[in-house]
Amino acid sequence: MKRTFAFFAPALIACATLWPIMAKADVADGRALYHGHAGFARGVEATNLHLPSEFTACAKCHGAFGEGGREGGVTAPALIWSALTTPRGEAPAFQGESQILDAVTKGVARGGAALGPTMPRYTLSDVEMSALLAYLKHVGRADDYPPGVDRQTIRLATMLPLSGAASAAGHAVLDGMRGAFDAANSNGGLYGRKLVLDAIDIEQDAQALAKDVTLRRPFAVVGGMWRLDAPISLELAKQRIAKIATLTPHKDALSLDAWDIDLLPPLDQQRNAIESALNNCAAPGPKWAIASNIAIATPIADQRWFASAAEAAEAAKQISSPGCVAYGLSDAAAVNAAMPVTWEKRLILPFPAAIFLVGREESSNPWYALGRAAARLVVELFARAGSRLNERSPLVALEQSFRVELESGAPAYFDRARHYAWDPGIITISAGAPKIGRKQF
Repeated sequence: MKRTFAFFAPALIACATLWPIMAKADVADGRALYHGHAGFARGVEATNLHLPSEFTACAKCHGAFGEGGREGGVTAPALIWSALTTPRGEAPAFQGESQILDAVTKGVARGGAALGPTMPRYTLSDVEMSALLAYLKHVGRADDYPPGVDRQTIRLATMLPLSGAASAAGHAVLDGMRGAFDAANSNGGLYGRKLVLDAIDIEQDAQALAKDVTLRRPFAVVGGMWRLDAPISLELAKQRIAKIATLTPHKDALSLDAWDIDLLPPLDQQRNAIESALNNCAAPGPKWAIASNIAIATPIADQRWFASAAEAAEAAKQISSPGCVAYGLSDAAAVNAAMPVTWEKRLILPFPAAIFLVGREESSNPWYALGRAAARLVVELFARAGSRLNERSPLVALEQSFRVELESGAPAYFDRARHYAWDPGIITISAGAPKIGRKQF
């Protein structure tokens, strides 16, 4: 017997050591299933109603914290463990884990009655049942935190060009964000939590970026700058990480996914602003647009679009009367160098003109102000979300329309359908000093 005990003792110690790790993994996996961040193994066959994955999450009906709710006019009861294991009205408590699993898989209610037909019957693997039970014991507790959040901190990340040709802009954005977060933290943070920001350099391959984000697992990525064709946005959505105040504009509003909150207007809005600016030009000559980073639109009758300032400058040599040219910020230097000084210029900004002037007044550049605005948007959203956070809290905070001035003279507007902060701004540059156009498009 002594030999037998001695033989098994190391194994027993190993199991005891691994148990907290396994339990933690069960809770995390159960959380992912409960909130819909991971699909059930059987896909649409996981329920008798053959629901798509976005409708099988427990949280959709029973609440992000198991508090219960209403869906489709039907009341969904609370799922916190104390509610499940105590009587509800005349209905007895569930007696043990097996009865709770019977409710989920067989539709057996408290006391043995049948649950209503709106409650799906789930076909789950043993692993899924174990994970869900583990999380049901955890959901709604004071320590029911999403990844990146604990009692004292909210861990955030930003993904910026911190090396390479665009590093100056990236570091200016980072400095702006850190300044705003430091200001918020010095005032007590958000509901007693400090905001901690990690910086990730996007000048690495996509696989390394994805690995970096997975290891850090921030609550949200703030003020990110990456190429439109980069896979990182899809990867972040796959990991259910909110992308807040992103500084890379989308093609159009429909291109934003369910985890996006942009700071800058979509490219189609910037294109519309160029067209509108040309319509308001008073110059006697032609009305031209230069758009090297915006898809060239089908111009209206009296407008002509060019892919580069050099191309437009060459064409201007054949024009006798000075005209009007509209262009984006990325083309500003080329336009100033190539186009005749007699032409009226309309600079279309991907943010309110006040941001451009704030940067100049601070002997800095607009990137610092954009970084600061990005951080201020995070603070505003988290304040509106409240002290209890889940992965979608910042996005849910947008469901009620609100206006917030992220920078002086730069109000941002949000609602359920509008997940970007600003409309384009315009600066008219004529023979005199630059002036801000009264109208913002």
